[in-house]
Amino acid sequence: RMRGNVGSRVRLAIGRAGEPEPLLFDLQRSEVHVHTVRAEPMRGGYGYVRITQFSDSTPADLDTALAGLTAGGTHALRGLVLDLRGNPGGVLEAAVGVADEFLESGVIVRAEGRTPDARFEMDATSGDALGGAPLVVLVDGGSASGSEIVAGALRDHGRAALMGERTFGKGSVQTVIPLRDGQALKLTTSKYFTPSGASIHERGIQPDVVLANLPRAPETPPATMAADTAVQAALQYLRDRSLGAQLARAAAPR
Repeated sequence: RMRGNVGSRVRLAIGRAGEPEPLLFDLQRSEVHVHTVRAEPMRGGYGYVRITQFSDSTPADLDTALAGLTAGGTHALRGLVLDLRGNPGGVLEAAVGVADEFLESGVIVRAEGRTPDARFEMDATSGDALGGAPLVVLVDGGSASGSEIVAGALRDHGRAALMGERTFGKGSVQTVIPLRDGQALKLTTSKYFTPSGASIHERGIQPDVVLANLPRAPETPPATMAADTAVQAALQYLRDRSLGAQLARAAAPR
């Protein structure tokens, strides 16, 4: 009942502890923009990006965040930590768009169901926002659905290493079928599969590197994530990969 056209008004009566009577607020309706992406530069030329859920604006917000970390593309990142801990999913197309940011080509997700419209495949388009720089994805038991699609696609294509805990295992698609009298039936119509053909549902994804006693990503993030032990482990992994590449180049015959 609070929804309405942009610019119209709605009056709310709010009951609040310590107030003897409801408080009245006259509000003007507007579009709601949910900010789902938070970015932070890390020492040594690395970056950190946390995505709390996947909304319609998430891919564009990710573009903005990466542009901020790279000073508009003038300074390339040496590596990125993508934090999907506690991310329950959201809009499928937004999750596919996030995975596409880091993939040049190939399948991102495939769905199988009984009917033709329940079977589909979504592919990556050319262009890697990191230019091939290494990527670590942090996951935990609260990473579900869209988070698992992103993590599975990046891992299956060899684009990222997964660190943390086994993911939740929500790999099904529900369709809402309207019924009479304003009721509806929510029916499972498809199941997701990663590019390698693995089913996510009720299995989850086992990370490449398991972190014991993994801290939960805080609902209200602190001023900096530098003290987060999982983030520090991911950064160390990126530094080790960078060092290995440097040693390989130095050892190569001239």
